[in-house]
Amino acid sequence: MKSASITAVAELQVQLAHRPEGRGSGDENTVVKPIIEKLLETIGFSSLDRVEQFKVNSKPSRRADFACRYPEQFKPPFFQSPIDPFLLVELKATNCQLSIEHKSYWQAFKQLKEQLLGNKSTSANFGLLSNGWELQLFRRHNKVVH
Repeated sequence: MKSASITAVAELQVQLAHRPEGRGSGDENTVVKPIIEKLLETIGFSSLDRVEQFKVNSKPSRRADFACRYPEQFKPPFFQSPIDPFLLVELKATNCQLSIEHKSYWQAFKQLKEQLLGNKSTSANFGLLSNGWELQLFRRHNKVVH
């Protein structure tokens, strides 16, 4: 297990080293997604433990880019039974500014907060927001996200 995590860390370092220098719009799938997938693998969420485009609300229909749940004994893998996520992930383009003085940060935070408070994500304790350069981890405490 230890060698697998060392390999995952090394692969994550390669992903980070090969990010394009310029930041663009609409590059979530080509730049940010591979980095976050490798990060999720590094912290213990295999491809069986995560679901893309997880529906967090019945109405209106809202989706998180990823939802993850650690494997549990006597439960099917998360991809087979996508209920009770532990972590929601929202990806943003690399040109999205994720510092509090920017409007785009507050829009992204609002989106992630709505996802964490969705009726199909009540078990999610954490939300991750990333543009491939910055990561922000949020904790949910009942109806408060910070």
